[in-house]
Amino acid sequence: MYPISKPQLGIDELISVIRPRRNAVKRFEDAFATKIGAEYAISFPYARSGLFSVLKSLGISNSEIIIPAYTCIVVPNAIVFSGNKPVFVDVSTKDFNATIQEIKKKITQRTKAIIATHMYGYPTDVKKLRRVIPKNILIIEDSCLSILTKTGNEVIGSKRAGSNINFFSFNPSKQMTTIYGGIVTTNNLEYYKKIKKFRDTYFKSCRKLRIKRLMFFLLNYLLYVKPVYSFMQYLYRTLPSIRSKIKWEKWTIKKIDMPSDSKLKFTDVQAEIGLIQLSKIEKFLQKRGELAAVYDKRLKGLSEIQLPPLMEGATYSHYTIRYAKRDKLAEALKVRGINVGSAFDYSIPDTPAYQQYKNSNCPNSKRIAQTIINLPFYPALSEKDIAKICKEIRRAVKNIEKK
Repeated sequence: MYPISKPQLGIDELISVIRPRRNAVKRFEDAFATKIGAEYAISFPYARSGLFSVLKSLGISNSEIIIPAYTCIVVPNAIVFSGNKPVFVDVSTKDFNATIQEIKKKITQRTKAIIATHMYGYPTDVKKLRRVIPKNILIIEDSCLSILTKTGNEVIGSKRAGSNINFFSFNPSKQMTTIYGGIVTTNNLEYYKKIKKFRDTYFKSCRKLRIKRLMFFLLNYLLYVKPVYSFMQYLYRTLPSIRSKIKWEKWTIKKIDMPSDSKLKFTDVQAEIGLIQLSKIEKFLQKRGELAAVYDKRLKGLSEIQLPPLMEGATYSHYTIRYAKRDKLAEALKVRGINVGSAFDYSIPDTPAYQQYKNSNCPNSKRIAQTIINLPFYPALSEKDIAKICKEIRRAVKNIEKK
């Protein structure tokens, strides 16, 4: 059975967590900043904790923050928890990112920041955005799905890219992982001092979190061993009680919330994993680009399915197709041992949690959310695996369209 995603954890990561070395967190922060070409980096338990800290430390409150309607719901959660109001804008059906035209329409006197998202690893032209919006509005780049994504030859978050503040995520489904956790990067010394001071004051160390992250690492290390994964999928299919606990999306779109451990500091265990992952990230991304090209070649000509773009500089956190009869296709593939996802299957202003913040219709976001399918996509896949997956997709679509 093919999982949707799979963290690339090897023996190096396992050895690294047995005995973390001194100053692991600082070494990881410095290494990450160096890797993307930024001046400074500050680690957090979650990327959303980093965004929350940016807004609080820079004194942004009771203000409007412009954000794409199609993105992860935890991002506006952090905005609300920081005492601000999310203002949603529609996105392009081509690259899933908010367009500059739509952003400009939403700017008011109360706008203090714009979240420029690089969705699924596709770059937003932040330099162009900076040129056409008022200088007093802060641009915060959501790079959670876009490590080492480039605009032209410039890495997002680097000094050359003109970035001021970026936040990144390291969940197990991302291009690299530290078993949850996030990081904020900046090229502005004043911002760095304020964000770091807030982090060091507001966030607390916790031994329990260190143990929790270590256990979750071991679980992820073992879970994707083929027999174990197949058995877990069998339990998921046959036991409703397990299914209801795993499908967290059902409750997360109903409630604006932050995790109970979102105020705890990033751990040395995570930092050691991150250092190993950073040493492999270019290989991971190269393989993702190759696999995206194979998917594109194998699925081209299937008129019922809309393929994502192949784009220079993209880093492909997911391979995301669109199909009007998504649920039928997902069920047909699952029967054939192929798991697919639908992250993110909501337009945020249409969720129960954000009805009070709905400022306008976002038809593209809604359309994408209803048709999105994330195919299995991770560096351990081979071209032969993708050939098999695409063959099953073609067969399933043909059968669905006959009915």
